[in-house]
Amino acid sequence: SSQYDSVPYVGIHDTHEFAERVRKYKDRGISRAILLDGPPGSGKSTFLRAYVRHIGGHLMVVPPDFLNSMGRAEISNFVTALRPDVILFDDLDRAADGLVPAMDLIENLRRKYPQMLISSTCNQIADTNAALLRPGRLGVRVKFLAPNDDDKLALLKLYMSEYGVDDSEFDLPALLADMKHANFTHDYVRFVAEEAIVQNQAELLETIKNAQEFLEMIED
Repeated sequence: SSQYDSVPYVGIHDTHEFAERVRKYKDRGISRAILLDGPPGSGKSTFLRAYVRHIGGHLMVVPPDFLNSMGRAEISNFVTALRPDVILFDDLDRAADGLVPAMDLIENLRRKYPQMLISSTCNQIADTNAALLRPGRLGVRVKFLAPNDDDKLALLKLYMSEYGVDDSEFDLPALLADMKHANFTHDYVRFVAEEAIVQNQAELLETIKNAQEFLEMIED
């Protein structure tokens, strides 16, 4: 059966823990393929890119339309030529026509390149073939959850710091009080932090209000 981890948000600490886990696998000659599962905007691809930066490696991304339109041999040739440290099959649940080739490709790549981390992201795990989740394919599942208030605060501080914004200039609890929608995910929090570069408190509150209204509109 698959292994399950819970990753509520993306931060430096999580990246370090993930890197240590992967290192232990590699040190023991164990090959693992990993599925990053969670709602859109929960930080799956961002997390993987942060891991690649952490190890100073190279990432190859295979979008779902490639799996739908390219043959297994063609993708394998790209991997052989590029020799990335990490390969990401992005939005695997959208690759309806490419799931069967993906199963074989993941197994073949794991055998051929045991030191390469094979990974995939998925928004709706129910739409993903269960056979992909068995050991030998995507046997380790890392589940990303929508952030809670503590996670949103941590993310807001993290991104403001990355963008050179002094968070002490803002009333963060007041900002968080308006981020109540269940789908106010990682991407939306990052967007607010980006807007903090050019907006004051009142303008940020209006930005958050507009985001909330948009989320409610697309939910109806």
